[in-house]
Amino acid sequence: MTKPILEVRDFCVDFWVDGTWYPAAINMNFNLNPGQVLAIVGESGSGKSTILRCVNLLVGIDDGSIYLDDQDISDPGIDVDKIRKKMGIVFQSFNLFPHMNVLENITLAPIKVHKISKDVAIENALKLLDDFDLKDKAFEFPDKLSGGQQQRAAIIRAIATNPRVLL
Repeated sequence: MTKPILEVRDFCVDFWVDGTWYPAAINMNFNLNPGQVLAIVGESGSGKSTILRCVNLLVGIDDGSIYLDDQDISDPGIDVDKIRKKMGIVFQSFNLFPHMNVLENITLAPIKVHKISKDVAIENALKLLDDFDLKDKAFEFPDKLSGGQQQRAAIIRAIATNPRVLL
């Protein structure tokens, strides 16, 4: 049997709003196996993005555990930066850097975080841009792209580092 890449066990997170605690997720459990696609579905405001932010360690959890490759990444002593190097995330608003062109947005993390040479990072980014039919937009700035093109650029940026998990 295949071991899960990602395991979420008895996951709970609450938010304090105007003097009241509100649950964003209660006793959630799921596994993600290699090659598997998992969809989190729910109404607007039901906590879907919060769950992804928690898995990426952008928001703390109140209870439960999150494991990446059998390592408890919800442990308060974990090296958050080291764990985030293993994950890619595409935000709802894409969060492309407006002062950088598409190619610079895509190559920033491979070069600065993963210490890949600039030449290799550019070569990989251009291949991905071609795969996503965006190669002709490599030197455009985000505000010159359509919403769909921005979304594809953000997906490319998230997968350019070959993450273990894409959120």
